[in-house]
Amino acid sequence: MTVSIGPTVRRRRLGTELRRLREAHSIKLEEVADHLGVAASTLSRIETGKAPTRSAYLSAMLEMYGVDDPGQRQVLIDMAREGHRKGWWAAYEDVLPTGFGIYVGLEAEASSLRAFESVVVHGLLQTEEYARAVMTTVRRKLAADEIERNVSLRMQRQDARQPLAQRDAPGAAVLQRSAPLPERAVLHHRIP
Repeated sequence: MTVSIGPTVRRRRLGTELRRLREAHSIKLEEVADHLGVAASTLSRIETGKAPTRSAYLSAMLEMYGVDDPGQRQVLIDMAREGHRKGWWAAYEDVLPTGFGIYVGLEAEASSLRAFESVVVHGLLQTEEYARAVMTTVRRKLAADEIERNVSLRMQRQDARQPLAQRDAPGAAVLQRSAPLPERAVLHHRIP
């Protein structure tokens, strides 16, 4: 299944650019919030990429910040439009921990990831059977259908991590010893 890239990074890029434009004009966050008629916390969430922005707010901000170039305006408008779309992971909101969608969105668009696991193979390297065994053992309170939804989410996350050009080719992973713990212990650990 092909996974489309989500809105997380676009919202963050837009927010970063809006903050840069605001600060370049020495305008305080509270001033813009008052002008828009929103709480400063709402504007802060837009600038940090935690919330999408409405087109009316964006237009008003671009006017305040003196953004006249049609090309630059269009790029920012397109970013805002993309930021309103739901990511592929929205279909798994029932099993995602609160706030984890942001992580999954960033993970899907990251150029590389580093993780340390000493007991189980990292989720993005697990096979479907291994993931099911881990979740059955570790998350015993989950019903069978919840386990299957979590396994499906994990497999979708793996698919999203593969660059588009490599979706039909195997990806690369590097397992590296980084501590004097039992070498390759995670590879030898049996999941009951």
